[in-house]
Amino acid sequence: PNIILPFGLVVGGVTALFIISVTVYYIFRIDIVLCFRRVFPVLYANKDGKLYDAYVAYPNPGAFGFNEEVEEFVLQTLPKVLEQACGYKLFIAGRDCLPGQGKSPMRLW
Repeated sequence: PNIILPFGLVVGGVTALFIISVTVYYIFRIDIVLCFRRVFPVLYANKDGKLYDAYVAYPNPGAFGFNEEVEEFVLQTLPKVLEQACGYKLFIAGRDCLPGQGKSPMRLW
């Protein structure tokens, strides 16, 4: 029996499937990781003990470099993208400070 043709088709199919899988992974790797975080939250639990993933520093009102565009970006755009879409937890001074607490989040980490 001629086994070369079926064997070649199987090897060629597996190779093509592998190449397509690797290409799709490299194109959509961030989306795949974010999907796995949503589907399996237990695997991505906060294991390092930190309350926040990032500290956002921006000029205070009245300081050089402050304007409404900066404030809108920090208080609306960043949380929408990083917290809601990507699942990160941001510390933004003025928003996350508790009354009577110092302004530095270092004590919280």
